Amino acid sequence: TAADYLRAIWNKDTLEFKEDFVMLCLNGAHQVLGWVKVSSGGFTSTSVDPRVVFSLALQVGASALIFAHNHPSGVLEPSRDDRHLTEKLVSGAQLLHINVLDHFILGKDAVFSFAEHGLI
Repeated sequence: TAADYLRAIWNKDTLEFKEDFVMLCLNGAHQVLGWVKVSSGGFTSTSVDPRVVFSLALQVGASALIFAHNHPSGVLEPSRDDRHLTEKLVSGAQLLHINVLDHFILGKDAVFSFAEHGLI
């Protein structure tokens, strides 16, 4: 699954230390073309520029995207900023005919899926 893939690529040494934002780029068959750490931040946040996200997605010809970031606090409930960013990214992707499949929030032992909670 995507969550398992994300856990395999995530730096486990920083999962509970600093917040990172990662994007998986997928082809039309939802196979991973590649992944990139879009941003790295501090204890409670990281800044994500949608222009960077979509520039990278277009460069690899992604048909679909999966986003993920971690919450070092271990609290997996998305913040208001998390929800707002996800809405912006989904809207931008729609304009480019790219499907956003999910946005995950990773914690040490659990994961929150925006798609599973009806937020995408």
